[in-house]
Amino acid sequence: MKTIKIIAGMFALCCLPILASANAEVEKKLIERISKSQAELQNLQKKITQESAAYANTLDRQQQALKDLREKAAVIRREKDEQLLSLEQLKTRVDQWSSQSNYQQSLLVHYLESTGLINALPGEEKQVKPEALTLIAADITSKLNPAWVNSELITPSGEVVPSQSLQLGAIKLAYNQELDLAGIVAELAGESRLAFVFDSQQKNHIEALSATGTGLVSFDPTLGKAFELIGQNDTLLGHIEKGGAWAIPIVLFGILALIISIVKAIEFIRLPKLHKELGDLLIANKNAPDSFEVKNAIAQAGLPQQQLIDIVKRTLVSQQRDDFMVAYLMEYRHKVERFMNLVSVTASIAALLGLLGAVSGMITTFKMMTIFGTGDASTVSGGISIALITTELGLVVAIPSLIASALLSRKIKSYLHDLESFAIKVSKVNFS
Repeated sequence: MKTIKIIAGMFALCCLPILASANAEVEKKLIERISKSQAELQNLQKKITQESAAYANTLDRQQQALKDLREKAAVIRREKDEQLLSLEQLKTRVDQWSSQSNYQQSLLVHYLESTGLINALPGEEKQVKPEALTLIAADITSKLNPAWVNSELITPSGEVVPSQSLQLGAIKLAYNQELDLAGIVAELAGESRLAFVFDSQQKNHIEALSATGTGLVSFDPTLGKAFELIGQNDTLLGHIEKGGAWAIPIVLFGILALIISIVKAIEFIRLPKLHKELGDLLIANKNAPDSFEVKNAIAQAGLPQQQLIDIVKRTLVSQQRDDFMVAYLMEYRHKVERFMNLVSVTASIAALLGLLGAVSGMITTFKMMTIFGTGDASTVSGGISIALITTELGLVVAIPSLIASALLSRKIKSYLHDLESFAIKVSKVNFS
């Protein structure tokens, strides 16, 4: 048995080289087959790509041919339909085509007039011809490809200086390297004015844009409406002038109410101070009217209280004393309340004048709408401004006047009430 194992081992050792060479040969054949398969795959993919491109080109040609056939079929169908149309229908269609053509021509003429290109057309009759279409196409192309152009610019100080301008749609930029000036341009009355001046940082961006064609641009998102709004900020006198003729009496009544309110406020501040304890003191010392305490209190009292005390001293308790005191209180009330009614009356008159101005402005507005129609808002803005501004001025005058009248009237009534209370207390005092 041992001999057999030895023989088998020797046999295996002899077969090892043969097996190794066989494995190497098999591996070589596999690599060759894989390389061959990859080459065949690449050739097949290339062939498929070429065939796909050919099929795509063929499909495009067929689709274009189908499109042409459809257009021809539509023309043939329209011709067949027109043969069946009546004369009236043909006239209607011709009128529609004529209206469409006129509308298109009016749009082109409007574009030529708005851009000023109509002056560049040859001949005296400015008609839409191929030359006009060429100009329009060139203008649109130039707007799509903006470039810096030399132009004149009016600075904020009023100087006219040469500068470079760049039109970016509705936004126009200007740059002057010599004056180190850059900003946004606004077209006013056909003149280029520098509406907004850039700071140093924005100016550097404009300089880079001019030199390299690349830069950050600051612009007005309202497309000039903000500058127009700033330009319309009028003064107080200008605002009043927009209110028309009715604004003048409203302002005059407002000034009158202001003057009266100030004068009455000063008068009220200067009114003598009332001593509320004086009445009780006189009642307590009615048997000693010449005492030092009573004389000192009377000396410190205001003029109205002193006058009432004089009436009490001069007359005995009777109807005559009461009449004298009532007469003095009525006279003093009239003096204190003098011109106070004018403040409240002025407030009412100002409000009514504002309403009258509003009605007058609306009448003007409707008159303009009747004559010029509602297409242009500027034709009716005058009447509307009169209506709104007069109403505004009337309320501006009326509200403070009513407040001033209420405050002053309340203070005066409180003062007179205290004075009347003092008069009632001392009216029954009989100094002995």
